[in-house]
Amino acid sequence: MTVKVSKQKVGSKKPKWDSSWTRDPRVALWTCVAAVFGYLYYSTISNGFYQQDELAHYLSMRGFWSNPNGSLDNWSKPGYKLITIWPALLGPGGLKFFNALMSGAIGYLTFFVARDFKLKWPLVATVLLLTQCYWIQLSFRNYSENLTSLIYLASVYALYRNKFIATSLLLSYACFLRQETYPIALLFAGYAVYHRKYLAIPLLAVFPVFHNAWGWLATGKSNYLVDMMSNTTSSYTNLYPRQGLEHYLLTSPVMFGYIAVLLAVAALLTGLRKKDKFHLGLIFCFLVAGIFAGEHLVFNTKFLNVGPATGGNLRYFNVIAPLVSLLGAFGFERFCFINRRDWRWLGIVAVFLALIYFTAYEHNNIKLNYSKRALLQVIPMLTVVGSLWTKLRNDYRIYVLFACVCLQVILMVKPIKISSEDALAFEVAKFVKGHVQNDQVKVASAHSSINYELYGKVRMSPMKMDSIRNHTSGDLVIWDSHYSPRNG
Repeated sequence: MTVKVSKQKVGSKKPKWDSSWTRDPRVALWTCVAAVFGYLYYSTISNGFYQQDELAHYLSMRGFWSNPNGSLDNWSKPGYKLITIWPALLGPGGLKFFNALMSGAIGYLTFFVARDFKLKWPLVATVLLLTQCYWIQLSFRNYSENLTSLIYLASVYALYRNKFIATSLLLSYACFLRQETYPIALLFAGYAVYHRKYLAIPLLAVFPVFHNAWGWLATGKSNYLVDMMSNTTSSYTNLYPRQGLEHYLLTSPVMFGYIAVLLAVAALLTGLRKKDKFHLGLIFCFLVAGIFAGEHLVFNTKFLNVGPATGGNLRYFNVIAPLVSLLGAFGFERFCFINRRDWRWLGIVAVFLALIYFTAYEHNNIKLNYSKRALLQVIPMLTVVGSLWTKLRNDYRIYVLFACVCLQVILMVKPIKISSEDALAFEVAKFVKGHVQNDQVKVASAHSSINYELYGKVRMSPMKMDSIRNHTSGDLVIWDSHYSPRNG
């Protein structure tokens, strides 16, 4: 008789470290909560302004209640204002908290989207988003990009779940937020026709029709929306310099961080073999992010002169930041299981070297400074690539990734200090507050920083010629060389 002896080792235990915690919603929640408090703390040391638009947007929100029609135009982003006018009632601090909370909440939603996309480690997508350079810089500021990114993320998720009606309404509202959404909505309309979801097509017009009706009532123009979009394009055609077709490609690490960019490209490389078919949700991410990015690449071409000249603002790309993080998480996961002899590693090495050679420079939040190299900031990316190449366990690779994105934040995210222009504007406002004691005195200024500092403290008057003509002796007109010339 043969006696079988069990091969199980006596006293064997489950490994202490595993990756199951990256699938735990509670871990994702506390990660996002920590990020919100981190953003709020960062706001106290980054007390300057990315652009003065964030001050102007706050004033626009507060002024909505007395002049709602003032929020109709493209700059004001009526879809953004209708949501933010409520937390703005709590003052700058309340609005700052709302913005930070929304930025963290988008990270939490990214976790669930990644989990439903069947990613093994959905927390990776959340961390890649929460630690992106410009996500941190704008997390508490008054811009429409992060809210639009929430709508885009929800749209991709709804379409993945075959919720065509929900996708249609979300994209419709995204058009109400940003005009770049119209080509994306058009592509979705074609996709809906292909799947015979005909009801979803007219629903795309819900919020654009509402926008046009609002504008019609306010201005008497029945084609208000088309006129506004046309006037915006023509007025911005030569207002700012076009930075070139390559601009956003070269500054992508400034916006997303080197690690997220490299891993997002890795996701693209993994789909170049038939056996590694793209996940449907990731295809949607590629298409939406690609169309949005493609529009801005074209807007910045110097030889085409097509569309509005955006000046190469980096904040616009926060709109696709959650989609980039999902792609990055997918790329990280795939390369954890790709053999080191796989030819796709050549692609990773090529992208890695290109990022070092073309993009490792200091920057001024608009473009790279080619006179100052910044090679130190590529060390975290190098470490992540090394961890994927070596035979580390996957849970250790996750720890390395998280440590590296945190190190990348330290190396690349620098607090924005108050500019000399804003400091001077605040000094002017302080002088005015100290010398204008009479509520009958009207003060007209076009400078956002001055108006922000004087809001609620003196009687403000619009910087318009018809308004200034009604000024009397003793009223003030503050002329600045930045904004006043635009008002004639």
